[in-house]
Amino acid sequence: MINRSLLSSSYCSKFFVTLFTLVLLSFNTVTGQSSYWIKKERKTIEQRSDWAGQFNENLMSFYELDMQEMKSLVTKAPLEPAFDFTSKDGNTTDIIIPMPDGSLHEYTIVESPVMEEELKINYPSIKSYRGINKNNKTEIVRFDLGPYGFHALVWTSKGWSR
Repeated sequence: MINRSLLSSSYCSKFFVTLFTLVLLSFNTVTGQSSYWIKKERKTIEQRSDWAGQFNENLMSFYELDMQEMKSLVTKAPLEPAFDFTSKDGNTTDIIIPMPDGSLHEYTIVESPVMEEELKINYPSIKSYRGINKNNKTEIVRFDLGPYGFHALVWTSKGWSR
């Protein structure tokens, strides 16, 4: 026997409003994390002659990076020696990086300076970072941000990608 009071319009309305809100919030969280990557169609990307024969462009995905948004995010990353990747305190800086196959991988990152002191002084706009994939601890990323853009190398169990 169905309890008719549970099916009242007031109860159903509250239930569906709550459910809709939760779905909307979870969608916003997932999509908001990678708002700095904008997926592009192949036809909008300049044809590069140096790619000839190196890549199967039919298997690739193309993204444009909002550099200001990415720079804003990575400035929150802790300095490498002061951060423990095994810590579970939840106080991390996470970024998403698209892979050549179009999938998006999430990494916990730290600022990881590699330049000598004199170079750091002469080029303060260049910063380097290191990260570990949140779902696969054997996958590591190294990347830099500077006046010439974003450059990354990702090491996986299958090798590396750039």
